Amino acid sequence: MIFAQLTDIHIKAGGKFAYNCVDTLSHLRKAVAHLNAFRPRLDFVVISGDLVDLGNADEYELFRQEIDQLTMPFYVIPGNHDHRDAMREAFADHDYLTNEGALQFSIEKDGLRIIGLDTTIPGKHDGHFDADKQTWLRAELTAHKDQPTLVFMHHPPSRPALSTWMTSC
Repeated sequence: MIFAQLTDIHIKAGGKFAYNCVDTLSHLRKAVAHLNAFRPRLDFVVISGDLVDLGNADEYELFRQEIDQLTMPFYVIPGNHDHRDAMREAFADHDYLTNEGALQFSIEKDGLRIIGLDTTIPGKHDGHFDADKQTWLRAELTAHKDQPTLVFMHHPPSRPALSTWMTSC
């Protein structure tokens, strides 16, 4: 299985540059063209957060217009610049996403478990691997313990939190 991960796209509407200097739209277009031309063909792409810069509907509309050019399936999870409700609306046709709360998923693709873990804290720039997310992830890993699994998230869990959690499994 061959896949790619994109992160921190930071699309802005109206042709604006992220941080007044980065043409993220041009970079996204180049990335999509590269992924479509890649051989052997990719099985899927995961976009792990900060799809857009301000979390606005017009940014998600532009992002969708560009990312829908991918010729393989793609899966999205939020980052701290994303807005869960606006993202949920923009990707309403992506039935793997949850309908409320954290925007995360656990799916099977060709024998591989793909988990997208939402580590965002609405209104904040940092992320957190809190007790609810740990419980959810533990349940998913336990339910599919014999299946190879990839876990994607925007924010890595802090080293002490991950070490403690991993040793308690």
